[in-house]
Amino acid sequence: MSQFDADVLEDSVLGYARFTADAGAQTWWKDWAPPDGWSVRAGPADVEPFGGLFVGAGEHEGGMSRTRVFRIDKDGAVLWATKRPGGDVRDLLFFGPPERIYAVTKDAILQYGNW
Repeated sequence: MSQFDADVLEDSVLGYARFTADAGAQTWWKDWAPPDGWSVRAGPADVEPFGGLFVGAGEHEGGMSRTRVFRIDKDGAVLWATKRPGGDVRDLLFFGPPERIYAVTKDAILQYGNW
């Protein structure tokens, strides 16, 4: 979600992109902005079986932290996005059937619904 491996600089453009597997060419880029006042720590992205992807992120503001997971279709549209109390996403795990996604944080494994 960012070109940075640490906290995102205030004037950065956040977003997500899709690249071709063969040549690595960018096929699209979608801007994304966190809620006002929240800083973002980019997390893992993983491919889903239907050509889209899942992206995990941690959002922080003051003493509060939350975990966000996005499901994005093959054209870059957000199919759903969730937020829960938590922190930075360290890994995304898939289990099924029924297919479910789990976000692994420092302190918990958070389950998200069917995809």
